[in-house]
Amino acid sequence: MADALSLLRQFIFENKEYTIENDRFVFNDLAYPKDIKTNYLVYGTGKDNTPKDYYTLESIVFLLKNVELQHANYVKKAAEKGIPAISRPDRKDLLAYLTGQANTADRIDRNAPLEIAMQRPLQVNKRPAEDPRLDNAKMARVEDDDMQKLKDRREKKFDEKSKEITADQIRPLSGELSKEAILKLRAKIRATARDKIVDLKENEDTPEPSTEPLPITADTFEIMKRERTWRNRTTVLQSSNKV
Repeated sequence: MADALSLLRQFIFENKEYTIENDRFVFNDLAYPKDIKTNYLVYGTGKDNTPKDYYTLESIVFLLKNVELQHANYVKKAAEKGIPAISRPDRKDLLAYLTGQANTADRIDRNAPLEIAMQRPLQVNKRPAEDPRLDNAKMARVEDDDMQKLKDRREKKFDEKSKEITADQIRPLSGELSKEAILKLRAKIRATARDKIVDLKENEDTPEPSTEPLPITADTFEIMKRERTWRNRTTVLQSSNKV
């Protein structure tokens, strides 16, 4: 994993943007605390038994933001913010390294202990808790749509069957029934059958339609006797009972 100083240099060199969130510098999915120590030695430390000290990431970033100021003004502004300033001897070499003018710097300590960056948690947009009532309403709406489609198909089927028979295809059954009378009887039978379609969307307390057969008159009997039975794979295997 790259150290904080190298990562900052990479973002500056590639013209990438880093952000500041609370007390952290965020580089894509990595985040460093502002006061994290880099591996850039402070001038005058680490020599003559002097303990090593390193610039913080916040100090270096503050220098980059105020690089156009004269050094004295920069130091004054850093003191007002409570941020340790970069010393004048370190300023030139540090800026040359960060901007890509130099590949390295003498004050970079390759053996310095590096602090591990914090993995930035991904922000996941959670969906709001679904209301179970919405699911029930959706299911009810789907069931209503299915029942309506089934009802429409049945009505269409009856309408198509009624259109199959025309007046030219009907012969008078007797001298008393004309073609028009037979057509009216057929329409009446199909209308009665269509009314038997049960609408399941109605209240459950609604009584079911009567299943008793309609009374058969002599005319209806004569028509049913002369009707042709539609043959398919199912009806052909059924025994036909003569009326």
